[in-house]
Amino acid sequence: MKRLLETDLTLTHIAADELYTVVQFPATHGWRPYCYINMASTLDGKIVVGDPEGTAAGVGSAMDQKLFRRLQLHCDAAIIGATTLRASHVIYPPNITRIVVTASGRVPMNNRFFTDAPDRAYIVCPQESAHMVPTLPQGGPQLILCGQQVVDFTELMRIIRTDLNIGLLLCEGGGTLNEQLLRKSLVDEIFLTLAPKLKGGAHLHTIMEGTGFPVGQYAQCRLMSVYEHEGELYLRYQILQSS
Repeated sequence: MKRLLETDLTLTHIAADELYTVVQFPATHGWRPYCYINMASTLDGKIVVGDPEGTAAGVGSAMDQKLFRRLQLHCDAAIIGATTLRASHVIYPPNITRIVVTASGRVPMNNRFFTDAPDRAYIVCPQESAHMVPTLPQGGPQLILCGQQVVDFTELMRIIRTDLNIGLLLCEGGGTLNEQLLRKSLVDEIFLTLAPKLKGGAHLHTIMEGTGFPVGQYAQCRLMSVYEHEGELYLRYQILQSS
């Protein structure tokens, strides 16, 4: 592991091989949690290299997976989209609150996301999809209804902070969830593993999808750190205000 850039001088005494064992995050925003995204992509931005509706397996290396787990250990809760959940079992440390967002209400209740820690699991959907959510067993998971026809993400972040008492929120995609949060200025940082691979294919998912920003607008990012291992880059950006 090589350190190519580190803007936080308090972290430069930590060996490069210990990347993300210590991560400095600012305080919460008061009304919402401090939110960071963690994703891995190919050089052309693809987050899958196999089945288009499958997992991210094969995109990043074993080192990427190690860093992926390290970044999980810093959060109070993790949030994912239902497409990510339907692709495979999603496993978190048992102490981490886990939240899945679904527009349709369809979630696989036998997924380890739920069964490993049912009392720490939450399903978020809009009011109109509540009837599609499977019957929830006593003791969890819990259902959060937020928005009428679509999920109100600004309100959801308020609920996560004030009702669930979550200060640091990790978002692990997919691209549609990332876009919803980024477009509404609800994300503070993104950790991105850039794998030295090219995939191609307009049908494959990317780290940010959905409708995106209006023409001529985008989210400006500030590079905070760069590390490298066997051609793979580990990037950390601060998300600035939309331009």
